[in-house]
Amino acid sequence: MKERYNAVHFIQYQLGDGNNTSLWLDPWHPSGILHDQFPIPLLYDSTCFRDAKVASIIQSGKWQIPEHLAMHLQPIMHNLAQVPIGECQDEPVWTISLKGEYRLKDT
Repeated sequence: MKERYNAVHFIQYQLGDGNNTSLWLDPWHPSGILHDQFPIPLLYDSTCFRDAKVASIIQSGKWQIPEHLAMHLQPIMHNLAQVPIGECQDEPVWTISLKGEYRLKDT
């Protein structure tokens, strides 16, 4: 498990539709893993619960933060414009490889 904890620092999710990427637990945002940056009660909100996918804050191909959470999520909202939304599936990218693919040689 220690290896997984260390490996997550070398993965960045390239978003497609947001359906396969965890809002709180996956490294998709420029600020890093959001779970570590917000109060625990926020992770259990009925709209963006702990297991929510990034797709839960995307509507019609645009970022849409629920109004009641916008005040709490200001730090991530500022950088959302840097994160493009695609139409395909989300894809993990191994950041220490030039091609973005995991290879044992690169580890």
